[in-house]
Amino acid sequence: MDPVETLARRIVRQMWDYTEGLPGRWAPLATIGERLELDDEGETHAAVQFAVEQQWLEEFGGYNSIRLTQAGRGTSATVEEALVEEAFELQAGDAPRQTAENKAA
Repeated sequence: MDPVETLARRIVRQMWDYTEGLPGRWAPLATIGERLELDDEGETHAAVQFAVEQQWLEEFGGYNSIRLTQAGRGTSATVEEALVEEAFELQAGDAPRQTAENKAA
């Protein structure tokens, strides 16, 4: 997964946590950045811009505030699964990817 998309998904997930998934709640991007310990403004802006393009987030005030869209609220439910899967793949290295069939075994 592209690093920008990965960070966008982390931001969307953090927005879900921060707003408790409730619609219409705005959050300062700086607050979300602090919660995720993001230091690179350029990377953060690129990730938020990506999330806006995917219609997961809306922005206001030149990316000062963000909020989840309906699609973003739905996406955030799967974000954690994707991040766990990516972490599993990184730990597994060259090992075969775990599938649903493997998990059931």
